[in-house]
Amino acid sequence: MKVCLISPPYNSAVKSVVGVSSPPLGLAYIASVLRQSHEVKIIDSNILNYTIGDVERELRSFNPDVVGITSVTPSIYEAYKVAETAKKVREDCTVVLGGPHATFMPRQTMEECKYIDIIIRSGFTASINSGAGGLPGPPGPIIGRFRNDSPYAIA
Repeated sequence: MKVCLISPPYNSAVKSVVGVSSPPLGLAYIASVLRQSHEVKIIDSNILNYTIGDVERELRSFNPDVVGITSVTPSIYEAYKVAETAKKVREDCTVVLGGPHATFMPRQTMEECKYIDIIIRSGFTASINSGAGGLPGPPGPIIGRFRNDSPYAIA
């Protein structure tokens, strides 16, 4: 399975003050586990100075089965744009959202963005290896919906 992990493009307050942004260590940890059985690509939009157009180009090139997006509250609307772009590129891909915003506001996040299939509130690697993205069985702390918008799981 091809998995693309994305930190969305947004105007980071840290980057605007300090001039640099730290790499998304959470995505790196997730990738290190997933690479044992999946093909994984990380797109850190802030480090790469990517726009949503650049993200779209990368998604078209990689053509992932699963797109995992991380988001803090200041970047949530950009995360929604990435989710929409992922579905535009490949309608049948599974879009998974995680990170602090989704963890604390999962229902609102699902209501605001119809392009998100699954929200994982913790344990992304365990979830993707045991249920998310079309693999068998719903894992632990996720909230999401099937493609027909019926409830998937609520933790």
